[in-house]
Amino acid sequence: MYFRDLVESEEQWQNYEKLLSELAGFARDCVQFLIDASAVAQIASVQDRCYSHSTVLMLTRHVIESVDGVSVLVERGCAENCGPLLRSAFEAQLGLLYILDTDSKRRALSYQVAHAHRKIKAYRKCDPNDPLGKQLRAELKDDPMAEVFNQVPGDLQVMIANLEGMFNKPEYAPIEAEWQASRKNKVPEWFALFGGPRDIRSLAIQLKLGAVYEGLYRSWSDVIHAGSGFNHVGRSDQPGTIMIRPIRHPDGLESACTFAAEFCLNTARTLVQKYDSAQWERFRQTYSEKISPHYMEISKGTLIKAQWR
Repeated sequence: MYFRDLVESEEQWQNYEKLLSELAGFARDCVQFLIDASAVAQIASVQDRCYSHSTVLMLTRHVIESVDGVSVLVERGCAENCGPLLRSAFEAQLGLLYILDTDSKRRALSYQVAHAHRKIKAYRKCDPNDPLGKQLRAELKDDPMAEVFNQVPGDLQVMIANLEGMFNKPEYAPIEAEWQASRKNKVPEWFALFGGPRDIRSLAIQLKLGAVYEGLYRSWSDVIHAGSGFNHVGRSDQPGTIMIRPIRHPDGLESACTFAAEFCLNTARTLVQKYDSAQWERFRQTYSEKISPHYMEISKGTLIKAQWR
Protein backbone atom coordinates (compact mmCIF):
# COMPACT_ATOMS: atom_id res chain seq x y z
CA MET A 1 0.00 0.00 0.00
CA TYR A 2 1.20 3.49 -0.88
CA PHE A 3 0.74 6.47 1.42
CA ARG A 4 -1.38 8.03 -1.32
CA ASP A 5 -3.96 5.29 -0.77
CA LEU A 6 -4.50 6.48 2.79
CA VAL A 7 -5.30 10.09 1.88
CA GLU A 8 -9.00 10.29 1.15
CA SER A 9 -9.36 13.95 0.19
CA GLU A 10 -7.95 15.29 -3.08
CA GLU A 11 -7.56 18.68 -1.43
CA GLN A 12 -5.50 17.11 1.38
CA TRP A 13 -3.29 15.41 -1.18
CA GLN A 14 -2.73 18.63 -3.12
CA ASN A 15 -1.78 20.42 0.08
CA TYR A 16 0.59 17.58 0.92
CA GLU A 17 2.25 17.76 -2.50
CA LYS A 18 2.64 21.53 -2.07
CA LEU A 19 4.37 20.94 1.26
CA LEU A 20 6.67 18.36 -0.32
CA SER A 21 7.61 20.85 -3.01
CA GLU A 22 8.44 23.44 -0.37
CA LEU A 23 10.56 20.99 1.62
CA ALA A 24 12.42 19.94 -1.52
CA GLY A 25 12.93 23.59 -2.42
CA PHE A 26 14.48 24.20 0.99
CA ALA A 27 16.90 21.31 0.46
CA ARG A 28 17.83 22.70 -2.96
CA ASP A 29 18.49 26.13 -1.42
CA CYS A 30 20.91 24.46 0.99
CA VAL A 31 22.58 22.66 -1.91
CA GLN A 32 22.98 25.95 -3.76
CA PHE A 33 24.47 27.50 -0.62
CA LEU A 34 27.14 24.79 -0.65
CA ILE A 35 27.66 25.12 -4.41
CA ASP A 36 28.40 28.83 -3.90
CA ALA A 37 30.84 28.02 -1.10
CA SER A 38 32.54 25.44 -3.30
CA ALA A 39 33.04 28.10 -5.96
CA VAL A 40 34.79 30.29 -3.39
CA ALA A 41 37.13 27.43 -2.50
CA GLN A 42 37.80 26.63 -6.14
CA ILE A 43 38.75 30.21 -7.00
CA ALA A 44 40.98 30.56 -3.95
CA SER A 45 42.70 27.20 -4.51
CA VAL A 46 43.89 28.19 -7.99
CA GLN A 47 46.49 30.46 -6.42
CA ASP A 48 48.10 27.57 -4.55
CA ARG A 49 48.46 25.11 -7.45
CA CYS A 50 48.51 22.02 -5.24
CA TYR A 51 46.95 18.63 -5.98
CA SER A 52 45.52 18.51 -2.47
CA HIS A 53 42.72 20.98 -3.18
CA SER A 54 41.11 18.58 -5.64
CA THR A 55 40.29 16.24 -2.74
CA VAL A 56 38.45 19.04 -0.94
CA LEU A 57 36.54 20.03 -4.07
CA MET A 58 35.57 16.46 -4.95
CA LEU A 59 34.41 15.62 -1.43
CA THR A 60 32.38 18.82 -1.47
CA ARG A 61 30.86 17.71 -4.76
CA HIS A 62 29.97 14.41 -3.10
CA VAL A 63 28.03 16.19 -0.36
CA ILE A 64 26.27 18.30 -3.01
CA GLU A 65 25.34 15.28 -5.12
CA SER A 66 24.08 13.31 -2.11
CA VAL A 67 21.94 16.10 -0.68
CA ASP A 68 20.60 16.96 -4.13
CA GLY A 69 19.47 13.34 -4.31
CA VAL A 70 17.74 13.79 -0.96
CA SER A 71 15.84 16.78 -2.39
CA VAL A 72 14.56 14.59 -5.25
CA LEU A 73 13.35 11.91 -2.82
CA VAL A 74 11.74 14.51 -0.56
CA GLU A 75 9.71 15.90 -3.43
CA ARG A 76 8.26 12.42 -3.97
CA GLY A 77 7.70 11.76 -0.26
CA CYS A 78 10.32 9.00 -0.07
CA ALA A 79 11.55 9.51 3.50
CA GLU A 80 12.90 6.03 4.12
CA ASN A 81 15.49 6.08 1.35
CA CYS A 82 16.93 9.46 2.29
CA GLY A 83 19.00 7.68 4.94
CA PRO A 84 21.62 6.08 2.66
CA LEU A 85 22.25 9.40 0.90
CA LEU A 86 22.50 11.25 4.21
CA ARG A 87 24.95 8.62 5.46
CA SER A 88 27.12 9.17 2.41
CA ALA A 89 26.96 12.96 2.77
CA PHE A 90 27.90 12.62 6.45
CA GLU A 91 30.98 10.55 5.62
CA ALA A 92 32.08 13.08 3.02
CA GLN A 93 31.56 15.89 5.52
CA LEU A 94 33.67 14.04 8.09
CA GLY A 95 36.47 13.73 5.55
CA LEU A 96 36.30 17.43 4.69
CA LEU A 97 36.27 18.56 8.29
CA TYR A 98 39.22 16.29 9.07
CA ILE A 99 41.24 17.57 6.12
CA LEU A 100 40.52 21.24 6.73
CA ASP A 101 41.14 21.05 10.49
CA THR A 102 44.96 20.83 10.30
CA ASP A 103 47.73 19.24 8.21
CA SER A 104 45.39 19.76 5.26
CA LYS A 105 47.77 19.03 2.39
CA ARG A 106 49.01 15.69 3.72
CA ARG A 107 45.56 14.53 4.73
CA ALA A 108 44.06 15.46 1.34
CA LEU A 109 46.83 13.65 -0.51
CA SER A 110 46.36 10.62 1.78
CA TYR A 111 42.80 10.38 0.48
CA GLN A 112 44.13 10.34 -3.10
CA VAL A 113 46.72 7.65 -2.36
CA ALA A 114 44.09 5.39 -0.76
CA HIS A 115 41.76 6.00 -3.72
CA ALA A 116 44.53 5.05 -6.17
CA HIS A 117 45.20 1.81 -4.31
CA ARG A 118 41.52 0.86 -4.44
CA LYS A 119 41.50 1.48 -8.20
CA ILE A 120 44.66 -0.60 -8.67
CA LYS A 121 43.14 -3.50 -6.76
CA ALA A 122 39.95 -3.29 -8.83
CA TYR A 123 41.95 -3.29 -12.09
CA ARG A 124 44.02 -6.26 -10.93
CA LYS A 125 40.84 -8.23 -10.24
CA CYS A 126 39.71 -7.54 -13.80
CA ASP A 127 43.00 -8.85 -15.24
CA PRO A 128 42.72 -12.63 -15.86
CA ASN A 129 46.51 -12.96 -15.74
CA ASP A 130 46.93 -11.25 -12.37
CA PRO A 131 46.92 -13.44 -9.22
CA LEU A 132 43.98 -11.44 -7.85
CA GLY A 133 42.13 -11.87 -11.14
CA LYS A 134 42.76 -15.61 -11.17
CA GLN A 135 41.59 -15.95 -7.57
CA LEU A 136 38.41 -13.99 -8.26
CA ARG A 137 37.55 -16.06 -11.34
CA ALA A 138 38.08 -19.27 -9.39
CA GLU A 139 35.71 -18.04 -6.69
CA LEU A 140 33.10 -16.97 -9.26
CA LYS A 141 33.41 -19.90 -11.66
CA ASP A 142 29.70 -20.76 -11.31
CA ASP A 143 28.48 -17.16 -11.25
CA PRO A 144 26.62 -16.23 -14.47
CA MET A 145 27.60 -12.56 -14.03
CA ALA A 146 31.34 -13.21 -13.68
CA GLU A 147 31.91 -12.42 -17.36
CA VAL A 148 31.51 -8.72 -16.58
CA PHE A 149 35.09 -8.68 -15.25
CA ASN A 150 36.36 -9.54 -18.73
CA GLN A 151 34.65 -6.54 -20.32
CA VAL A 152 36.58 -3.64 -18.79
CA PRO A 153 37.63 -1.23 -21.57
CA GLY A 154 41.22 -0.06 -21.82
CA ASP A 155 44.65 -1.56 -21.20
CA LEU A 156 44.62 -2.65 -17.57
CA GLN A 157 48.39 -2.74 -17.26
CA VAL A 158 48.72 0.80 -18.58
CA MET A 159 45.99 1.98 -16.21
CA ILE A 160 47.73 0.34 -13.25
CA ALA A 161 51.14 1.71 -14.24
CA ASN A 162 49.68 5.20 -14.54
CA LEU A 163 48.37 5.07 -10.98
CA GLU A 164 51.53 3.51 -9.58
CA GLY A 165 53.60 6.21 -11.27
CA MET A 166 51.78 8.77 -9.17
CA PHE A 167 53.37 7.32 -6.02
CA ASN A 168 56.84 8.33 -7.22
CA LYS A 169 56.01 12.02 -7.31
CA PRO A 170 57.57 14.03 -4.45
CA GLU A 171 54.14 15.01 -3.06
CA TYR A 172 52.96 11.42 -2.82
CA ALA A 173 56.10 9.42 -2.02
CA PRO A 174 56.05 9.91 1.79
CA ILE A 175 52.34 9.16 1.92
CA GLU A 176 52.80 5.99 -0.13
CA ALA A 177 55.56 4.93 2.27
CA GLU A 178 53.22 5.48 5.22
CA TRP A 179 50.42 3.58 3.47
CA GLN A 180 52.71 0.59 2.82
CA ALA A 181 53.93 0.63 6.43
CA SER A 182 50.37 0.81 7.76
CA ARG A 183 48.93 -2.05 5.70
CA LYS A 184 50.86 -4.87 7.37
CA ASN A 185 47.79 -6.09 9.26
CA LYS A 186 45.00 -4.70 7.07
CA VAL A 187 44.33 -2.01 4.48
CA PRO A 188 44.16 1.26 6.44
CA GLU A 189 41.55 3.97 6.15
CA TRP A 190 43.05 7.04 4.49
CA PHE A 191 42.43 9.14 7.58
CA ALA A 192 44.22 6.55 9.76
CA LEU A 193 47.60 7.35 8.18
CA PHE A 194 50.14 9.31 10.25
CA GLY A 195 48.46 8.43 13.53
CA GLY A 196 44.92 9.41 12.55
CA PRO A 197 41.69 7.82 13.88
CA ARG A 198 41.49 4.12 13.09
CA ASP A 199 37.89 3.96 11.85
CA ILE A 200 34.89 6.11 10.93
CA ARG A 201 33.50 6.02 14.47
CA SER A 202 36.78 7.27 15.92
CA LEU A 203 36.90 9.95 13.22
CA ALA A 204 33.40 11.15 14.11
CA ILE A 205 34.24 11.27 17.81
CA GLN A 206 37.44 13.21 17.17
CA LEU A 207 35.46 15.77 15.16
CA LYS A 208 32.84 15.98 17.95
CA LEU A 209 30.21 14.35 15.77
CA GLY A 210 30.07 11.06 17.63
CA ALA A 211 26.43 11.58 18.63
CA VAL A 212 25.40 11.79 14.97
CA TYR A 213 27.35 8.62 14.29
CA GLU A 214 25.82 6.65 17.16
CA GLY A 215 22.32 8.04 16.84
CA LEU A 216 21.85 8.25 13.09
CA TYR A 217 24.74 6.84 11.07
CA ARG A 218 24.15 3.36 12.47
CA SER A 219 20.44 3.46 11.61
CA TRP A 220 21.20 4.76 8.09
CA SER A 221 23.71 1.93 7.68
CA ASP A 222 21.04 -0.52 8.78
CA VAL A 223 18.90 0.57 5.82
CA ILE A 224 21.82 0.12 3.41
CA HIS A 225 22.52 -3.39 4.68
CA ALA A 226 18.82 -4.37 4.67
CA GLY A 227 18.80 -4.80 8.42
CA SER A 228 15.88 -2.48 9.08
CA GLY A 229 13.03 -4.54 7.65
CA PHE A 230 11.13 -5.02 10.89
CA ASN A 231 11.37 -1.33 11.74
CA HIS A 232 8.39 -0.93 9.45
CA VAL A 233 6.06 -3.19 11.40
CA GLY A 234 3.88 -1.55 14.02
CA ARG A 235 0.74 -1.97 16.07
CA SER A 236 -2.62 -1.59 14.44
CA ASP A 237 -5.74 -0.12 16.00
CA GLN A 238 -7.42 -3.44 15.22
CA PRO A 239 -6.88 -6.11 17.92
CA GLY A 240 -4.77 -9.05 16.78
CA THR A 241 -3.41 -7.30 13.68
CA ILE A 242 -0.28 -5.39 12.72
CA MET A 243 0.37 -2.37 10.54
CA ILE A 244 2.98 -2.29 7.79
CA ARG A 245 4.42 1.10 6.96
CA PRO A 246 3.00 2.30 3.62
CA ILE A 247 5.38 2.92 0.74
CA ARG A 248 6.48 6.57 0.50
CA HIS A 249 5.22 7.35 3.96
CA PRO A 250 6.55 10.77 5.04
CA ASP A 251 7.63 9.73 8.53
CA GLY A 252 11.15 11.19 8.86
CA LEU A 253 10.99 13.63 5.94
CA GLU A 254 11.44 16.72 8.08
CA SER A 255 14.38 15.15 9.89
CA ALA A 256 15.93 14.25 6.53
CA CYS A 257 15.65 17.88 5.41
CA THR A 258 17.10 19.11 8.69
CA PHE A 259 20.17 16.88 8.49
CA ALA A 260 20.62 17.58 4.79
CA ALA A 261 20.65 21.28 5.64
CA GLU A 262 23.12 20.83 8.49
CA PHE A 263 25.57 18.90 6.32
CA CYS A 264 25.42 21.54 3.59
CA LEU A 265 25.58 24.54 5.90
CA ASN A 266 28.37 23.23 8.13
CA THR A 267 30.45 22.22 5.12
CA ALA A 268 29.87 25.57 3.44
CA ARG A 269 30.87 27.51 6.54
CA THR A 270 34.07 25.49 6.94
CA LEU A 271 35.01 25.95 3.29
CA VAL A 272 34.46 29.70 3.18
CA GLN A 273 36.18 30.37 6.49
CA LYS A 274 39.15 28.25 5.41
CA TYR A 275 39.58 29.57 1.87
CA ASP A 276 38.31 33.17 1.95
CA SER A 277 36.98 34.22 5.34
CA ALA A 278 36.33 37.77 4.11
CA GLN A 279 33.36 36.42 2.16
CA TRP A 280 31.69 34.77 5.15
CA GLU A 281 29.61 37.84 5.98
CA ARG A 282 27.94 37.60 2.57
CA PHE A 283 27.14 33.94 3.20
CA ARG A 284 25.92 34.65 6.72
CA GLN A 285 23.49 37.21 5.36
CA THR A 286 22.19 34.80 2.73
CA TYR A 287 21.67 32.19 5.43
CA SER A 288 19.82 34.63 7.71
CA GLU A 289 17.51 35.90 4.97
CA LYS A 290 16.82 32.84 2.85
CA ILE A 291 17.54 29.68 4.81
CA SER A 292 17.29 30.25 8.55
CA PRO A 293 13.52 30.98 8.78
CA HIS A 294 12.65 27.77 6.90
CA TYR A 295 15.26 25.78 8.80
CA MET A 296 13.83 26.79 12.16
CA GLU A 297 10.31 25.85 11.08
CA ILE A 298 11.23 22.52 9.49
CA SER A 299 13.47 21.44 12.37
CA LYS A 300 10.48 21.54 14.74
CA GLY A 301 9.12 18.47 12.97
CA THR A 302 5.51 19.61 13.17
CA LEU A 303 4.65 20.26 9.52
CA ILE A 304 3.63 16.70 8.66
CA LYS A 305 1.16 14.78 10.82
CA ALA A 306 0.76 11.28 9.42
CA GLN A 307 1.11 8.46 11.93
CA TRP A 308 1.11 4.92 10.57
CA ARG A 309 1.33 2.95 13.84
